[in-house]
Amino acid sequence: MVRSRTGDVFRQKECGPQRASGRSVCNPCGTNIQIEPLKAFKDFPGSMPYHGAFSANSERVLIPHVNKIREKQAEIISAFDGEAIKSGDFSMLLYPFPKIAVCAIFYLEDEEFPPSATCLFSSNALDFMPLDGLADVAEYTSGTIIRMVSK
Repeated sequence: MVRSRTGDVFRQKECGPQRASGRSVCNPCGTNIQIEPLKAFKDFPGSMPYHGAFSANSERVLIPHVNKIREKQAEIISAFDGEAIKSGDFSMLLYPFPKIAVCAIFYLEDEEFPPSATCLFSSNALDFMPLDGLADVAEYTSGTIIRMVSK
Protein backbone atom coordinates (compact mmCIF):
# COMPACT_ATOMS: atom_id res chain seq x y z
CA MET A 1 0.00 0.00 0.00
CA VAL A 2 1.16 3.51 -0.74
CA ARG A 3 0.11 7.05 0.11
CA SER A 4 -0.85 9.68 -2.39
CA ARG A 5 0.91 13.02 -2.44
CA THR A 6 -1.63 14.26 0.09
CA GLY A 7 -0.88 11.35 2.41
CA ASP A 8 -4.56 10.46 2.71
CA VAL A 9 -5.43 8.15 -0.16
CA PHE A 10 -4.21 4.58 0.03
CA ARG A 11 -3.96 2.47 -3.10
CA GLN A 12 -2.33 -0.77 -4.06
CA LYS A 13 -0.46 0.10 -7.23
CA GLU A 14 -0.34 -3.51 -8.40
CA CYS A 15 -4.15 -3.59 -8.14
CA GLY A 16 -4.78 -0.10 -9.49
CA PRO A 17 -7.40 0.58 -12.12
CA GLN A 18 -6.49 0.18 -15.76
CA ARG A 19 -8.48 2.26 -18.20
CA ALA A 20 -10.56 0.31 -20.64
CA SER A 21 -12.92 1.50 -23.32
CA GLY A 22 -16.32 2.65 -22.16
CA ARG A 23 -15.01 4.09 -18.88
CA SER A 24 -15.15 0.67 -17.26
CA VAL A 25 -12.18 -0.25 -15.14
CA CYS A 26 -10.71 -3.74 -15.20
CA ASN A 27 -9.00 -4.71 -11.97
CA PRO A 28 -6.22 -7.28 -12.40
CA CYS A 29 -6.96 -8.66 -8.91
CA GLY A 30 -10.27 -10.09 -10.03
CA THR A 31 -13.66 -8.45 -10.29
CA ASN A 32 -14.39 -5.61 -12.69
CA ILE A 33 -15.88 -2.45 -11.33
CA GLN A 34 -18.72 -0.99 -13.32
CA ILE A 35 -18.49 2.79 -13.51
CA GLU A 36 -21.73 3.55 -15.32
CA PRO A 37 -24.43 4.23 -14.61
CA LEU A 38 -23.17 6.29 -11.70
CA LYS A 39 -25.23 5.77 -8.57
CA ALA A 40 -26.31 8.22 -5.88
CA PHE A 41 -25.90 7.18 -2.25
CA LYS A 42 -29.67 7.40 -1.77
CA ASP A 43 -30.14 4.79 -4.51
CA PHE A 44 -28.32 2.08 -2.54
CA PRO A 45 -30.65 -0.20 -0.54
CA GLY A 46 -31.00 0.82 3.10
CA SER A 47 -29.42 4.24 2.67
CA MET A 48 -32.40 6.54 3.20
CA PRO A 49 -31.98 6.97 6.99
CA TYR A 50 -28.37 8.05 6.39
CA HIS A 51 -28.83 10.28 3.36
CA GLY A 52 -28.99 13.54 5.34
CA ALA A 53 -25.70 12.83 7.11
CA PHE A 54 -24.11 11.70 3.85
CA SER A 55 -25.16 14.89 2.09
CA ALA A 56 -23.90 17.10 4.93
CA ASN A 57 -20.56 15.32 5.40
CA SER A 58 -19.71 14.49 1.78
CA GLU A 59 -21.44 16.99 -0.49
CA ARG A 60 -22.39 20.22 1.28
CA VAL A 61 -18.92 20.53 2.86
CA LEU A 62 -17.51 20.98 -0.66
CA ILE A 63 -19.79 23.88 -1.62
CA PRO A 64 -17.77 26.73 -0.02
CA HIS A 65 -14.69 25.46 -1.89
CA VAL A 66 -16.12 25.01 -5.41
CA ASN A 67 -14.03 27.78 -7.00
CA LYS A 68 -10.80 26.58 -5.38
CA ILE A 69 -11.59 22.99 -6.35
CA ARG A 70 -11.96 24.08 -9.97
CA GLU A 71 -8.59 25.85 -9.82
CA LYS A 72 -6.85 22.75 -8.41
CA GLN A 73 -8.83 20.18 -10.36
CA ALA A 74 -5.78 18.75 -12.16
CA GLU A 75 -3.90 18.27 -8.88
CA ILE A 76 -6.89 16.55 -7.26
CA ILE A 77 -7.38 14.25 -10.25
CA SER A 78 -3.72 13.32 -10.18
CA ALA A 79 -3.78 12.51 -6.45
CA PHE A 80 -6.71 10.13 -6.92
CA ASP A 81 -5.53 8.67 -10.26
CA GLY A 82 -8.78 9.99 -11.72
CA GLU A 83 -10.00 11.76 -14.80
CA ALA A 84 -12.06 14.80 -15.72
CA ILE A 85 -15.48 13.96 -17.10
CA LYS A 86 -18.18 16.06 -18.72
CA SER A 87 -20.98 16.63 -16.27
CA GLY A 88 -22.17 19.75 -14.48
CA ASP A 89 -19.94 22.81 -14.85
CA PHE A 90 -16.99 20.54 -14.07
CA SER A 91 -16.59 17.08 -12.60
CA MET A 92 -14.01 14.49 -11.64
CA LEU A 93 -14.07 10.71 -11.54
CA LEU A 94 -11.80 9.78 -8.62
CA TYR A 95 -10.49 6.44 -7.37
CA PRO A 96 -10.01 6.55 -3.59
CA PHE A 97 -9.75 2.73 -3.75
CA PRO A 98 -8.99 0.54 -6.76
CA LYS A 99 -12.49 -0.95 -6.94
CA ILE A 100 -14.50 2.10 -5.88
CA ALA A 101 -14.98 5.22 -8.00
CA VAL A 102 -16.40 8.47 -6.63
CA CYS A 103 -17.67 11.05 -9.09
CA ALA A 104 -17.75 14.62 -7.80
CA ILE A 105 -19.98 16.89 -9.89
CA PHE A 106 -19.90 20.64 -9.35
CA TYR A 107 -22.05 23.55 -10.47
CA LEU A 108 -20.72 27.09 -10.15
CA GLU A 109 -22.76 29.93 -8.71
CA ASP A 110 -24.74 32.04 -11.17
CA GLU A 111 -27.42 34.74 -10.96
CA GLU A 112 -30.19 32.26 -10.18
CA PHE A 113 -28.57 29.40 -8.26
CA PRO A 114 -25.93 28.95 -5.57
CA PRO A 115 -22.99 26.57 -6.16
CA SER A 116 -23.61 22.87 -5.60
CA ALA A 117 -21.73 19.61 -5.29
CA THR A 118 -22.88 16.03 -5.76
CA CYS A 119 -21.02 12.79 -5.02
CA LEU A 120 -21.92 9.64 -6.95
CA PHE A 121 -20.46 6.14 -6.85
CA SER A 122 -19.57 3.51 -9.42
CA SER A 123 -22.72 1.46 -9.97
CA ASN A 124 -21.45 -1.69 -8.25
CA ALA A 125 -19.53 -0.03 -5.39
CA LEU A 126 -21.74 -1.82 -2.87
CA ASP A 127 -20.30 -5.13 -4.16
CA PHE A 128 -16.91 -4.15 -2.72
CA MET A 129 -17.77 -2.32 0.49
CA PRO A 130 -20.73 -2.08 2.88
CA LEU A 131 -22.96 0.99 2.88
CA ASP A 132 -21.37 2.65 5.92
CA GLY A 133 -17.95 2.17 4.36
CA LEU A 134 -19.09 3.89 1.16
CA ALA A 135 -20.33 6.85 3.19
CA ASP A 136 -16.93 7.02 4.90
CA VAL A 137 -15.10 6.81 1.55
CA ALA A 138 -17.05 9.79 0.20
CA GLU A 139 -16.56 11.76 3.43
CA TYR A 140 -12.80 11.13 3.50
CA THR A 141 -12.51 11.88 -0.22
CA SER A 142 -14.28 15.22 0.32
CA GLY A 143 -12.07 15.94 3.32
CA THR A 144 -8.95 15.25 1.30
CA ILE A 145 -10.15 17.55 -1.48
CA ILE A 146 -10.81 20.33 1.05
CA ARG A 147 -7.34 19.91 2.58
CA MET A 148 -5.75 20.02 -0.87
CA VAL A 149 -7.46 23.27 -1.84
CA SER A 150 -6.91 24.89 1.56
CA LYS A 151 -3.11 24.76 1.35
